[in-house]
Amino acid sequence: MGTGKWEQEFTQARRRLLESSDFYALRGRGHNLQDGAVITSVSNVPFEMSLKCIHCGVTFWFENAAWSTGGISQWHIGSISREEARHICTPVSGTGGNEAGAADPRPRPPCPSPVSLRER
Repeated sequence: MGTGKWEQEFTQARRRLLESSDFYALRGRGHNLQDGAVITSVSNVPFEMSLKCIHCGVTFWFENAAWSTGGISQWHIGSISREEARHICTPVSGTGGNEAGAADPRPRPPCPSPVSLRER
C-alpha cells in the first residue's frame, strides 16, 4: 500500500472515530481528547487508536470493530479503557483544566446516555 493510500485510510478512520458515540460520550464527561497512537496489522487498516485527555492525562484506546471484515470503520472504546471511560474527567491538580493552565474555551457536546459505553 502506498503512502498516499495509507494516509487516506488513516484520515478516514480517524474521522469515523471522532464521530463515534463513544468519543462523544468521553467528551461529554469532560475529556479533551488529542492525538495518540495508531496500530495496524498486515492489512494496513487501523484496528486500534488511542487518544489522550489533556486535562487528566488518561489515554483511551479505541477498537475498530470492522477491522477483521474490511468494512467501514466502526470505532468503540476498547476493553482496556472501559473502566476509565465511565468516570468524569478530573483535571490534574495545578493545570487549571489544561496543560497551559487556562480554561478550555471550546463548547462541550451534550452528554449522551450511559448506554453508549455499555459492556460490549
